[in-house]
Amino acid sequence: MAQKGSMSINFTNHKQLKGKLQKIEKASTKALDSAIRDTVSRAPAQVTKAVTEKYNIKKSEMTAAGKQAKAGSKKIGTVKAAGHSLHSVALVYKGRRLTPLHFGMTPKALPANGRRYKLKVQIFKGKKVPLKGPSDRPVFLGSNKGGGYIPFQRAGSKSHPIHSVKAVGIPQMIDNKDVRKKIDKYIGDTMIKRYEHQANRAIDKAIK
Repeated sequence: MAQKGSMSINFTNHKQLKGKLQKIEKASTKALDSAIRDTVSRAPAQVTKAVTEKYNIKKSEMTAAGKQAKAGSKKIGTVKAAGHSLHSVALVYKGRRLTPLHFGMTPKALPANGRRYKLKVQIFKGKKVPLKGPSDRPVFLGSNKGGGYIPFQRAGSKSHPIHSVKAVGIPQMIDNKDVRKKIDKYIGDTMIKRYEHQANRAIDKAIK
């Protein structure tokens, strides 16, 4: 006939175990806070990566956002990350619409001898297309107050008024659905990696 029995186990070091668990819990919370800070600091670079993979724009212009652009142009905008918890992290960005010159517009100047030309631009990488404005009227080059040429388009059936033709800016590029998807992935992957790194360090230190 089978026999069975039981015995009580007394954890004589329960205070020590409890202390270790409290340290691990505290270390995990600290690791999460550190991971969030790390991710926030890296977010603008992740935005730059996602945007320049989709759009034909120089990284120097994106990384110079909020500073003087390396190309000597005006500020093209700002990209900042803010927040201190998983529920408060946010990207804040703004910027002016850029001229097609930022996106490899050709030709950049009026052809010699009055030859006809057709403006083209490569806003998305690998895809050069005819430059179009808000209306279906022709787009043409005009003087940029002595600083080279930029594209213009007549607003109506008459010769005037004319308006400069703009492309997209930082807000429109970041709001592109493909770019947003990449940003979410890059930032999410960064958050996981930074948390694992910080948690391993913090817990190893807590249980020593």
